[in-house]
Amino acid sequence: MGVAGAAWATIAAQALSAGLCLAHSLRRFPILRLRRRDWRMSAVLVREQLATGLSMGAHMVIIAVSVMFLQAAINQFGTDTVKAFSAAMRIDQVATQPMFSIGIAVATFTAQNYGAKKPARIREGAFRAGLICIGMSVFGCLLMMASGGWFLALFGIGESEPEVVRQAREYLNTVSALYFLLGLLFVFRNALQGMGRNVLPILSAGAEVTMRLFAAPCFAAWWGPSGICYVNPLCWAASLILLAAGYVHAIRCVRFEEEPEYGTVVANYPNQPTLGSAPSASARIRLEKQPEGGTKSSVRIL
Repeated sequence: MGVAGAAWATIAAQALSAGLCLAHSLRRFPILRLRRRDWRMSAVLVREQLATGLSMGAHMVIIAVSVMFLQAAINQFGTDTVKAFSAAMRIDQVATQPMFSIGIAVATFTAQNYGAKKPARIREGAFRAGLICIGMSVFGCLLMMASGGWFLALFGIGESEPEVVRQAREYLNTVSALYFLLGLLFVFRNALQGMGRNVLPILSAGAEVTMRLFAAPCFAAWWGPSGICYVNPLCWAASLILLAAGYVHAIRCVRFEEEPEYGTVVANYPNQPTLGSAPSASARIRLEKQPEGGTKSSVRIL
């Protein structure tokens, strides 16, 4: 069947994977089983789902389009370079999947704790996920440097094609040394999307497109195939700067949304007009659980 056979094999593998995941989810997690009342439409939920889903989808589309500019720069160097970079980028995609999966987990974890108004857990989760991604990036870098030739052999690229092997390993060694940028990018981007901040991730994707559009042909013209190895890390860095700044701003905006436990807490209220003309104020809030039920609260402005 040739190329068509490869396409049908891909579809069959995806269908099998989806079916197994669905069967496992329905068997292990009864809450996911649909009931009649679950089919009722909610305009609010539909709007929120579309806002988040379209944001994530648009981001992936923009990134995919930007990769075309990189491929155009690669194609001008001939068959050996195309073969080397095609194999190396496939290996690169496999190597970065664990960090991508951590990013998806961060989005879910952040959304749950954002809804529960627990920004401290969001900060802790993002911090720990960042450490995990950095650890994965170090492991991936060492693996690529030590076993890059073995991975290339899986694509039928061996000692008989020394130039292809050299270019492919140069790309893998270069990008793997900077995997930590991509790992942190996944963490911050998904944390923002988990908090419902959908605009900045799209803007960061636009930054990646812009960098690839200009950096790919320029680096290829200045340094040849070696220059192309630095295009993706440069795009990651540009996007990461925007996402990190946006994450810091977003997490600061929700830091006072945590619900206090019973006892006494101190809450800061910057620029609250209800507290008079002072630029900021603090309040000591005491919550007491009553024997007959309910809560008694007292507030004292500090």
